[in-house]
Amino acid sequence: MNTTFNGLKYSVKFILESRISKETGTKITEHVPILMAVSYGGKRSFHNIGFRTNSDLWEVAKPFSYQRKNTFNNDGISASTINATLRKQASAVDNVFSHLDEYPSVQKFRELLKEELNYPAKRTAKEKSILEYFDKFIESRKGIVSVWRIKQFTSCKNHLMNYTEEKLLNLTLDGKTGQTDHLIPG
Repeated sequence: MNTTFNGLKYSVKFILESRISKETGTKITEHVPILMAVSYGGKRSFHNIGFRTNSDLWEVAKPFSYQRKNTFNNDGISASTINATLRKQASAVDNVFSHLDEYPSVQKFRELLKEELNYPAKRTAKEKSILEYFDKFIESRKGIVSVWRIKQFTSCKNHLMNYTEEKLLNLTLDGKTGQTDHLIPG
């Protein structure tokens, strides 16, 4: 979809990642990542939206491609959930460009987009990220458990951090009560 804000032209497309199987040499058509491609000012930025689908469930259409209605991907996620995420991401791109006067670098655009997608999840001073608690836990275990166990804890924390970044989640806990009612997906 081609759009213009403040004289800045850009387009947003949702595409399936194109991969070739190492074993067979053919194009992979099952369980492939859905990407958002944003083109602007001679630059192109790709963003994994966090879902996968099969090529036979994907509809190429205007203004946006989407997963065929009333279907589920291999992970059991409904088309309505995936398509709502597509609309949310496209809306976030519109919001980013609506506040710009010039084309940003690809890195700056990624930062602005990530900030826009996490906007409702701003933390108060009393809230702490689960990852901050995880760091404190790891520190408290040093000298009590083996170095290998500390490496396992750190690896687990890194996997959680990568997952939250990929899914654009902001995981927080209320420091006073420890309640997870502030667990907010982005």
